[in-house]
Amino acid sequence: MIVRHERIKAGTDEIRFVESDEAVASAVAAALPEVRRWGEKITGCAGPRSIRVVIADDPPRARDLYWFDPLAWLWLAVPLVAILAGRALNATGVAITMLLAASLWWALAFRNGVRCLKAWWPHAGGMTMMQYAFFRPVVALHWPRPPRSPAAAALAIPVADSEHPRQVVAHEYAHCLLRQLRGYAPAWLDEGFAFWFAEQATGQPFFRPESRACVVEAEPERDMRRATTFPGEVYYRLTARYYWEVRALAEEGLISEALRTPYRGLERFRRRPTTG
Repeated sequence: MIVRHERIKAGTDEIRFVESDEAVASAVAAALPEVRRWGEKITGCAGPRSIRVVIADDPPRARDLYWFDPLAWLWLAVPLVAILAGRALNATGVAITMLLAASLWWALAFRNGVRCLKAWWPHAGGMTMMQYAFFRPVVALHWPRPPRSPAAAALAIPVADSEHPRQVVAHEYAHCLLRQLRGYAPAWLDEGFAFWFAEQATGQPFFRPESRACVVEAEPERDMRRATTFPGEVYYRLTARYYWEVRALAEEGLISEALRTPYRGLERFRRRPTTG
C-alpha cells in the first residue's frame, strides 16, 4: 500500500506526516520557532538553516531521512572542475580519487545509519539522522509514542501525550544545534545537553530526582550511540548520568564555554555531582 505523506512548513523547517497525524504535525510546527529561539538564547547560535521532521510509526523511509543540501553542489563542483580543467594527469587522478572516496564514505554512512535506525526505533521517541556537510538535519519523531520500558519509567517523569512531540523535537533539535555549533561532541555532552536543553525549552522536567544516583555508575569505554543493537537499561542510566553532569555545568554558568571548547579540552568540564 502506498502511503501519501503530507507536508507543512514552519518558517524554513518542514514537517512530513501522514494524514492521521495532522494534529501532531501542527503541534510540532507551532513548537519549532520557540525551540529555535531557545537555542539561540542559550548558545548564541542561530542553528541549522532548516530541519525536516518526519512523523512516523514505522521506521521512516530512507528517502525521507536523507535530505540533500543543494549547496553541497558547490563542494562537489571543486573536484569536478579539477577533472574537466586539469592539465596534468596527477591532478585529475587526485580529483577522481576524492570523488570515489567520498562516494564510498557516504554509502557506508548511509548503510550504518539505516541499521541503527531499525535497531533503536522500537525504543526511541525520536532520532536525528545524517547531519553532515552534504545533508540537512532530519529528525524522525516516533508517533504514536512507543511504550516506555520499566527501566526508562523508573528514571523519567511521566509526560502527557500532548507534550511528548514538543519534548522530543526540542531534544533532537539540541543535537542538531550542537552539531552546527561545534561538530562532533562526546556522548556525555551531546546527550546531556539535549536533555537539559529540552527541559529549558519546554519547561517540562524529564528525569526524576532519584535518577541522580546514576552519576556514580561506571561509564563504558565504547560510545554506545554507534551501537547497531539497542543497549537497553545501561543506556537509559547513562543518559540520566549525562543529564545531571550537564545540569551541574549549567548551574555553574559554564554551558556556553563548554559548548565551544575543543574536544581535547572538554574533560575539565565533566562534573560528578553528589547523589545527596
